[in-house]
Amino acid sequence: MKDFEAGGAKIVQAVQDAPGLFPYGYIEDPWGVKIEVVQDPAQLGFHHVHLRVKDPDATLKWFQESFGGERSKLGGRVDGLRYSGVWLFAAPSGADTPAPSGDRAIQNMALQVASVDTATALFKSRNIKIVIEPRSLGSLRYSFIEDTQGIRIELTEQH
Repeated sequence: MKDFEAGGAKIVQAVQDAPGLFPYGYIEDPWGVKIEVVQDPAQLGFHHVHLRVKDPDATLKWFQESFGGERSKLGGRVDGLRYSGVWLFAAPSGADTPAPSGDRAIQNMALQVASVDTATALFKSRNIKIVIEPRSLGSLRYSFIEDTQGIRIELTEQH
């Protein structure tokens, strides 16, 4: 945390211990983005994405049906999905309609798929909002969708 503070981050919450899990704290970067920092020896580096949504269980179910992942509980307590070691959590937002992610500090998350065109067509057939139709940029093929909670998801494919 001292290194983050020396680099310009503001300590929002000092390090605390989550018994049975790991130490954690919160910083705010120079642009006002709040970031949770955890010390989990089982997953160093990028650890998790934590979504605030109206219906956490439905959100996790939707992500698992749409993108796979292994449903599990961090430390036997926190329900989530694992993608190659990185967790996806969802918690109640406390609002009937959470703010869409498109105009926030973290505007979207990206997931690599086998075929952007096939995945986009599948989401379109399920009446999922297509924000950007499939297109290419060099060797990258991508599109953007938005789930029912307003979370923007970039689908990517390298070719």
